[in-house]
Amino acid sequence: KKGMGKKAIDKEKNIASERLASGLLSIGMEPVIFTLGIGAELSKELMYPEGERFGIVLNGRIEFILNGEREVFEEGDSIYCAYPRIPQRVKNIGEIEAKLLWIMFIQVYE
Repeated sequence: KKGMGKKAIDKEKNIASERLASGLLSIGMEPVIFTLGIGAELSKELMYPEGERFGIVLNGRIEFILNGEREVFEEGDSIYCAYPRIPQRVKNIGEIEAKLLWIMFIQVYE
C-alpha cells in the first residue's frame, strides 16, 4: 500500500528513498523510489546489489552517467542496464525536486 515502504532520508545529500517491496517473500527485485533535491546526486545507491537495473523518471530532470557517457532524462524517460557493477551516477539537474523509480533485479538463492 502507498506509504508502507521503508523510508530513509539523507539530509546531508538531500536525498530520500522509499523501498517499496524490500524483504518480501525473497523476491528477485528491489524497487526503490529516490527523491532528489535540486543538485542532489546518487552514486553507490544505484550499484548494489549486483544485477540488472531498470529506471524511470517520475518527475523532474536528471543526468544519468554510465561509463563516462552523460545522458539527460526527463519525466517518462526510462533506462535498462544489463551489466552488473558498472559505475553509475544520477544527478538532479533540474530546477525542481526529481523522483526516480529504480528497480534492481537480484539473484535469489533458495
